[in-house]
Amino acid sequence: AVRVDKTCLMMLERTLHLFRDVERLKRDHPTYRMMTTPLETLRSRANDLVRRVSRDAPAVKTETRDSMAYLGSGSLPTEGMPSVAVTVSVPGLNASELARRLRLDEACVFGRIEEERVWLDVRTLTDEQVSAVADALRRIAR
Repeated sequence: AVRVDKTCLMMLERTLHLFRDVERLKRDHPTYRMMTTPLETLRSRANDLVRRVSRDAPAVKTETRDSMAYLGSGSLPTEGMPSVAVTVSVPGLNASELARRLRLDEACVFGRIEEERVWLDVRTLTDEQVSAVADALRRIAR
């Protein structure tokens, strides 16, 4: 058995208090906010990322695609939900190398590889992080 300390109990209690106010929960709980973001918002976020990358790093090839986001490997390993992704490729770099460079960039961007492209699921990005991802792609494409 594992003993839970006072700090862990306090964090659990504060998290559970968020569930009493759904609007506050959506605003303050990052995972819940990601899970409840409407597809229209995701499409807008993806289009914003594509616009920024096209403007700042024209060598980078991007495409907006419908996707599935998975909630995690713990209790819901196969539970998917509709999402939107931006697929990315850079001439002269294979998908594995592009993914590695994105992870090692100062923005520390994680994606998945499918169809020899890096897929960046925008459900896991905030609007504020879109410019950081575009900047990372600009740095890599140089």
